[in-house]
Amino acid sequence: MKWLGDIFGGWRKEPDAALRSVQERFVDFVALLEKNNQILERIAEMEQKLHDGSGPDLDDVRTDLDRIRADVLEAVENMIHLGGDKYAPLKDQYAAIDEQITRSLLSEGPIEEDEPIVPSDSSASTRPSASTRPSASTDASEQAPSPHVGALKQFLSRITPLILMDPSDADFVPEHCQTFRDIARFTHQKAMEEMFSAGHDMSKAGRIGVRLKSDIPLPVHIVYIDQDLSWYQHKQWVSEDQVDSKPMRAFWGGLLREGWPSQTPRASVGGFMSVLATTMSTPQASSFAETSFALLSKEYMIINLHMGYHVAMVEAMYSPDPSMNYIRMQFKEGGASLDRRIRRVKLIVDILGRVGFESLTNRDFLDTMITYQDAESIDERLHMLGRLTIMTKQLDMALSNDGVAQWYTEDFIKRLGLNEPDNGAT
Repeated sequence: MKWLGDIFGGWRKEPDAALRSVQERFVDFVALLEKNNQILERIAEMEQKLHDGSGPDLDDVRTDLDRIRADVLEAVENMIHLGGDKYAPLKDQYAAIDEQITRSLLSEGPIEEDEPIVPSDSSASTRPSASTRPSASTDASEQAPSPHVGALKQFLSRITPLILMDPSDADFVPEHCQTFRDIARFTHQKAMEEMFSAGHDMSKAGRIGVRLKSDIPLPVHIVYIDQDLSWYQHKQWVSEDQVDSKPMRAFWGGLLREGWPSQTPRASVGGFMSVLATTMSTPQASSFAETSFALLSKEYMIINLHMGYHVAMVEAMYSPDPSMNYIRMQFKEGGASLDRRIRRVKLIVDILGRVGFESLTNRDFLDTMITYQDAESIDERLHMLGRLTIMTKQLDMALSNDGVAQWYTEDFIKRLGLNEPDNGAT
């Protein structure tokens, strides 16, 4: 993201303004996650009311709807402020959905045939069965249905169903948001992507923030986005036990537990030659000189690690609210030949899949994520990612064939305790 590169590029000229700009954008990011959480809670409440007994009171529904409208519009505005005008079409889509909801409430006629229609059973999976509905003083089947139920079902079809599913799909764009839940899903995903992409620009900046003093021999510079500029005065270093960021402490604790390797995984002669060939044919050798960066708050982290020939970037939100929590990692490149790098990515995917991560890969590039986890799970998985980061350092040199890759996969699974019945990540 260009704004973060501009901020850090001008850090020395206007450090106070630069820090404020980072903080303002982070405020938008957190506010958007919180707002989406409210939206989903209110949508769930509306669905429950619809299926309780004879149906909800229309005035109550209008009150709930007004709150959801305000929340969704605020989420849209936060997204535009965070990510720029490319998200402006969300406002038009919001207006179109809102108009259809209003028409349904005012009984001004059905939705037109040429408008995108949500299938009538699209929200069936969220609909309680008769056996699971709350009990009432009389059987629900004997109660007279509310005269508003038909209209309510129609406008709820523009609020509750989730149509946008796969963020990697070409249709995952503002113009294809058909419901308020779609907008919430889209803005949540894109807000994470905007913050995640910001970390890439950090590696282009000069020396910023404070240096992390650690037994892990990686030069890491830290910028706290929840501290004012005075915190940085007269500080050049921060020790590991002084890091005031829950996700960073969990992740870095995993690195420390595994420890910096005294020797790399045993490589075949072919592996060594493939590293030489890759080094000579690509500009990757310069990555050894790259500095790693961490953008931190008490509950948030982006860390960009240059691990020799490969780069790993980990982002995490670690809060008391599971609906806001997630971990995302991108992993790319390496020193060995492409086939060995691909085997390493597959190994990582196989291991992370055991603890709930969903992954997308493209050759030697990995993008993996887990969302909606409680704080304990986030802590465990970040710790495991730290360990796995050390385990897989220069591992591509050793992965000469699929059999070797499978041996390492099984060995790492055992070392991480992932073959135990509870499938934990300790």
